[in-house]
Amino acid sequence: MCWSTVPRVSRPRGGKERVRFCEAVHWSPLGNRIEGDGGYGSPLSIASDGMTVAIGAPLVGTESNMFGNGFVEVFRFDGEANQWVPHGTSITGNASGQRLGSAVSLSADSHVLVIGSPGSSTDSVIKAGVVSIFEFDVQATDWYLIQQHEGRDSNASLGWRSAISASGDSLIIGVRGSSTSPEENGSLFSLSRAHVIQLDGVSAGGGESQATRVNALSNQLLIVGHPVINAATGSSRAALG
Repeated sequence: MCWSTVPRVSRPRGGKERVRFCEAVHWSPLGNRIEGDGGYGSPLSIASDGMTVAIGAPLVGTESNMFGNGFVEVFRFDGEANQWVPHGTSITGNASGQRLGSAVSLSADSHVLVIGSPGSSTDSVIKAGVVSIFEFDVQATDWYLIQQHEGRDSNASLGWRSAISASGDSLIIGVRGSSTSPEENGSLFSLSRAHVIQLDGVSAGGGESQATRVNALSNQLLIVGHPVINAATGSSRAALG
């Protein structure tokens, strides 16, 4: 399976970002094209069978009085109809600048969905960020919030990046930076259904307030090591065992 987004500057007809899905070996389009606005498709995640995909649009305003509240849609491929159909209702941000859908991660079986809202503010902290974990109810055919984690510092932007294990039990969440962290650099957090742990030795480094990017998460129970990621130079080193 493959997926791609077409940049706004290359739109031939204007108006919509596009997400297209294709199937090896000839890479022909799989089903209908899915279109949207507001950075639609910039964050996306696909389940292990390639038949379910979550697509974020963090910059969209879903109401006339909102900007950048963001939303996430999940689609499941219908082979008989040869098209992508909604898999549950869309999940929408409820505040301007929330940027819900900046990060999306699906578990292998597509039953667990993680959504990052790095622009979310809590009652006491501005733009601390929020990570929401949803589970799909097969009988109700919809998504239900089962857990939510909030950033601890102002401008931390928790949920800027995310990765989920195949089982959906463990997560890694990226924090863009915060007003209290050294040099306002980013960091990573390990989440499970029971705990939240900051990963020792993992930071953006270089004095840069940049996201620590997360691309994949193993389902292994134990990974020992202290990676060092330097966002300023792009260099990285790690000793994992």
